[in-house]
Amino acid sequence: MNQTRDAHMLLARFGGPSFGGLRNVNNAAARAGAGSTLSMRELLDVAEVLRTVRALAQWRSTNAGVETVLDPLFSALQPNKYLETKITSAIISEEEITEEKDNPPYTFVLDPIDGTDVYSQGFPSFCIALGILDSNKEPVGAMIYAPRFGVGTDEGAFLRLDPEGELLLNGRKFTMKGDKKTVRQLAVSSTCIWKFDFTKYRGKARSLGCSILHILLPVLFPSIAASINEPSFIWDYAAAHAVIRSQGMDLFAPDGSRYVYSSSFLNRERSETPVYGGEKETVEELIKLCPQREL
Repeated sequence: MNQTRDAHMLLARFGGPSFGGLRNVNNAAARAGAGSTLSMRELLDVAEVLRTVRALAQWRSTNAGVETVLDPLFSALQPNKYLETKITSAIISEEEITEEKDNPPYTFVLDPIDGTDVYSQGFPSFCIALGILDSNKEPVGAMIYAPRFGVGTDEGAFLRLDPEGELLLNGRKFTMKGDKKTVRQLAVSSTCIWKFDFTKYRGKARSLGCSILHILLPVLFPSIAASINEPSFIWDYAAAHAVIRSQGMDLFAPDGSRYVYSSSFLNRERSETPVYGGEKETVEELIKLCPQREL
């Protein structure tokens, strides 16, 4: 009962991490320990377990100051990002394996579904995203599909940005509209309500439960000028980051500096800071209006 009570409290206060669809890899681990060779399917299952363990540990670290009877269970989690990355960078699918290159011309960052929580509840604000980084690990391309996000149409929203190409929305050239200098409306992540100080802000805030869409909203909607997004993973930023950069916007850290992909972020760790999205001058003003709280 105490475990159930504390689990409910953590979920109510901090939201829930996603860890569905896991397979039991105990037998595979035992066979590997005995010297057997695992199949690619088994290795991918192991990588998924490692990813989930790492995500759970990182989620718990964001609320580590709250003591619960579940702490011994969380303490038993042992992430191994090195092994996880070695598996996922070498195995493309159950049938295909590839060599890891030191400096590829492009790196593809896939988010098979961003907005899993709202998707599971039947809300339309979720998407599938593929981000493209160049050899300098700068976001330069994207394909984003939000099948139930209309943007004024009945066909969903499909954004395509080829490296050095023009931005297309549902196959047609897209032109951003609206005043992006004055923040009368902004998009915010769901937990920003208690992580940022909005007492000086007199506009409207829109929250959809999908990091990629939050970052995109200032581009897609004329009335929305900027965004504030909680610390997330590279797959939550890359595709949308490329799109807003193509429109003269960028992501910025709370100190106003341009957000740069660190080695840890590129290696699938959560970003160290939240990010503000928009035009530079607009974000500078937004940081003053909605600073990050000291927690």
